[in-house]
Amino acid sequence: MHHFYSTQISQSAVILSADQAHHARRVLRLNPGVEVKVFNGKGSVFHCRIIELTKNEALLSIIKEVKAGFKQSALTLLIAPTKSIDRFEWFLEKATEIGVNTIIPILTEHSERKIIKPDRLEKVIVSAMKQSMNPYKPTLHPLRLYSDEIINYTSSDRFISYCLDDKKSTLFDSVRKGHPTSVLIGPEGDFSPEEIKMAISNGWKPVTLGHQRFRTETAGVLAVHSFDLKTRNAD
Repeated sequence: MHHFYSTQISQSAVILSADQAHHARRVLRLNPGVEVKVFNGKGSVFHCRIIELTKNEALLSIIKEVKAGFKQSALTLLIAPTKSIDRFEWFLEKATEIGVNTIIPILTEHSERKIIKPDRLEKVIVSAMKQSMNPYKPTLHPLRLYSDEIINYTSSDRFISYCLDDKKSTLFDSVRKGHPTSVLIGPEGDFSPEEIKMAISNGWKPVTLGHQRFRTETAGVLAVHSFDLKTRNAD
C-alpha cells in the first residue's frame, strides 16, 4: 500500500497537496478507488480510498484511523549543518527514521554552511517519515544563531558534545527517562572554546558519544540513537 503525508485532514476526508497528488497520479499511476495510507505527522495513520485525483490535488475518504502505540521522542537536537548538504540530508533522514522531536540548525563560529533551504529539507524529512513508517514528523526550525539558542534554552535537560578531552559522562548514561532533552552537536571544526564555555555557564552539561571522533552528521545520529535506546529500554 502506498503512503502519503497531509496536513489537510478532516473527520471524513483527506486532501493531498499538488506535489503529493502529482506523485500519485503521474509517478505511481494510481486511480480512484485505490486504497492508500496517509500520515499526519502527529502520530496517526489514516487508511483511505482515493475519490478524486487531479494534477492539482487529490481527495480521499477516510476508512479508519490508526494511532501510534507510542509517544513521540522528547529529544531536541541542535546541530550545525555540514558543509556538504548531502551529508546533512543524510542526517535528517536517519534522525527521522530513528525518532526525534525537534531539529534546530545552528550557526556557530566554525560553521562552513551558513545557508540552508528549508523546503528541500522538509521533503527529505517527509520522505524518511513515510519510508520508515514513523507516524511522527520532526519539527525543523530555520537556521538560528548559536548564542541565541544557548542563552534562551532553559526548558529541558541540556547536553553539549564536543571533541576536547574533558572529563565527561556518556550521553546514554546522562539521559533521564521522562525528561525532555536537548543535545548540541557542533560543526566539522567543532565548537570554539568560547562557545563551549558559554554553553557550560548556561547550564549545558558536557557529554561524550564514544571514544572516537565522529563527523557532525554521524554524531547527530549517535545522539538520536543513544536517546532512543535509553528511553526505549527504560520502558
